[in-house]
Amino acid sequence: MADQGEVTTELTATQYVILAENQRKKKALAETKSQFSKLTSENRILLKQLEETQRENYQVTEHLREELLKKTEEVTALETDIVKLAHEKNDEIARTESTLKEEIRHITDDAAAKHRALQEQVTALQTQLNNVLEFKERQGGGEDALMR
Repeated sequence: MADQGEVTTELTATQYVILAENQRKKKALAETKSQFSKLTSENRILLKQLEETQRENYQVTEHLREELLKKTEEVTALETDIVKLAHEKNDEIARTESTLKEEIRHITDDAAAKHRALQEQVTALQTQLNNVLEFKERQGGGEDALMR
């Protein structure tokens, strides 16, 4: 029986080693499950954060796209206004130049007419002066003859 006792003790020791190994594996499995659960929870949180970040990025991108579209439309409108104002300015300059040329022509024509009139008046006055001088000279010659 002693032989049996020894065998029993060896089996018990073997069973103890197997039991200890099983306990260690159970503990490792429990830790692995705990880490898996923790990592799964962290993964869900990170996925939620990623989803929120992507949603915010989409909203910001959409807002910026709308702002860009609005600014592009404003720039286009301003460019159209600039072209329109440039045409209006050129038209106004052309009208002003035309008006000024017309006024200069009228002033020049008026000045030329006044110059001709004054020239005629000077010629007429010169003729009168010559006539008066001639008359005076004749009269002076007649007085000289009378005085003699």
